[in-house]
Amino acid sequence: MSEKLKSETSWALRLGTWGLPILAVILFIVFSIVLPDSYPTFSNLQGILSNQAIPAILALGAMIPIVTGNFDLSMGYGVGLSHVVVMWFLAYKHIPWPWICLLVIVGGALVGLINGLLVEFAQIDSFIATLGTGSVLYAFSGWITGGGRIVPPFKGLPISFTDIYDRHILGLPMGFYYVILLVILLGLVLELLPAGRALYVIGSNPRALNL
Repeated sequence: MSEKLKSETSWALRLGTWGLPILAVILFIVFSIVLPDSYPTFSNLQGILSNQAIPAILALGAMIPIVTGNFDLSMGYGVGLSHVVVMWFLAYKHIPWPWICLLVIVGGALVGLINGLLVEFAQIDSFIATLGTGSVLYAFSGWITGGGRIVPPFKGLPISFTDIYDRHILGLPMGFYYVILLVILLGLVLELLPAGRALYVIGSNPRALNL
């Protein structure tokens, strides 16, 4: 490989790795210049971190199947059903919220297991399989709500429950810390542990992994 081709390949890899962070910095600078009184403020930063924490967590979760060369289109539907289930139990069944959250986590793991079985053992394309399970989850959401809205209890939701996300530490929302923690954990797993390396091999060459 010529030196010129090596250099071009290196720059392409760097652009693919750092392109989005660089673009984010450029956009921040541009909007800070255009809207100096509202955009580069701490309150706006709090709002951005709070609003984008959940999409960031979903993106980190979606990164795992993408590393293996698959897709999970059921995640959004799963989040919607989880929200419906939590609110339904809180509003109508008065079950302590830790048990409800545990139920939702176990249910999410079960959906992930079903997706994995459909893709790996039934040999259904991940795009089709997860779209199908997502449609089922969406149907369950509509069945629980009856097409209406769930009204929270008159006394409101428990403070200890809402503080899971609404609480601020050092002026920053909890969602921001969840994202940072997940980034660190995923980075350690994918880059340093054999299980993470195996995920990359699955995505690039599953036949070599089987050998």
